Amino acid sequence: MNNSLISNRYAKALIDYAESIGQDTRLYSEMRLLDETFDKVHELGKAMRNQLVSVEQRKSLLTTAAGGNVSDAFSRFLEMLSEKERFGNVHQISLKYCELYRQRHNIHYCVLTTAIPLTDEELKHISDEITKFSPNVSELEIRNDVDASVLGGFAIETDSKLLDATVRHQLQEIKNVLVGKNQILN
Repeated sequence: MNNSLISNRYAKALIDYAESIGQDTRLYSEMRLLDETFDKVHELGKAMRNQLVSVEQRKSLLTTAAGGNVSDAFSRFLEMLSEKERFGNVHQISLKYCELYRQRHNIHYCVLTTAIPLTDEELKHISDEITKFSPNVSELEIRNDVDASVLGGFAIETDSKLLDATVRHQLQEIKNVLVGKNQILN
């Protein structure tokens, strides 16, 4: 069975279970923390796939990555990973869980890439402006990725759409125009 299908099935079962015990929102917060940790600490993914790392150590690592004092739903999730030997799929399952949660709660998600980190106040202002001009967006969740190579401006990606207003992109566009004109002149 492919990893995508496995992740989808496990995430669907997990969100159904979490909803049934009223812990879907708390589990969503834990899964978001888990995802952020996987993105920042690449060794976590390696540890989940390493058979030399004991099941208890993997559970402990995931519990810490999800904030420490985790919900019953998260604890049950860890037990299920252990029983089915699916620790290698945990990151994909957490991503799919977050996607399903957002769908069920009409939350739109975007990634905003900037050269420097934005404050919570700036992110709130951007979120408010986007929702003001998007009537079908009831709630917007923004993740701010910092990439100094964009030089300035921003890039925002949501629902497989990208608006690139970075200085790096604008310089590339200028270069493309100049190279194109240079080829015409030769």
